[in-house]
Amino acid sequence: MQNGVWPAYQSVMSNGRCKEHPFLALDVSDVEPYVKGLSVYDDNEQTDVAIKEKAKDYKNVFDICYALEFSAAACKGGRTFAYICSNGDVYPCSNCAGEDLFLAGNLYDNTLSDMWKKSFQDIRAFTWNDFKGCETCELNASLGENQFCKLRCAAISKALYDDPLYCGATDYAKAISKHRFAWVEKYKGD
Repeated sequence: MQNGVWPAYQSVMSNGRCKEHPFLALDVSDVEPYVKGLSVYDDNEQTDVAIKEKAKDYKNVFDICYALEFSAAACKGGRTFAYICSNGDVYPCSNCAGEDLFLAGNLYDNTLSDMWKKSFQDIRAFTWNDFKGCETCELNASLGENQFCKLRCAAISKALYDDPLYCGATDYAKAISKHRFAWVEKYKGD
């Protein structure tokens, strides 16, 4: 957190252009270096306080989206936000854009308001209960109160397994998700 910069990490997902460069995808052997990198923050008492303060103050539009996602038990893409590509194409999220799934239309042809009202019906019909394999997944045992698996993603599922309702998890994604669940549990009560 030097100079007030809060690090944020997003794993490379195996969709879109990443499929052309599979060497970019992380695997289970990459989890330990990631965890060690985060432990630098845990070992610093000043940072520990800063993390706790940041967690308390982290109330923004994405928190609202995640709360709605949790309460609806369904993906927030196309429900609480949309992704607009530079060419004007509108998708439920960046993962769907990467896989060219659930295109709502183009801003040069339609208004965002019209697309929002009339499009996204396919993806809005999916709930977490539609995903196969979740009931026996190892992540279910790692979930704390008010936590949920972010890997029930139609676009990533389609890219990985050619089934939009299977699972969007690689072994790396499962391993890092378990670590993140534990990290959230550690700081949520402070």
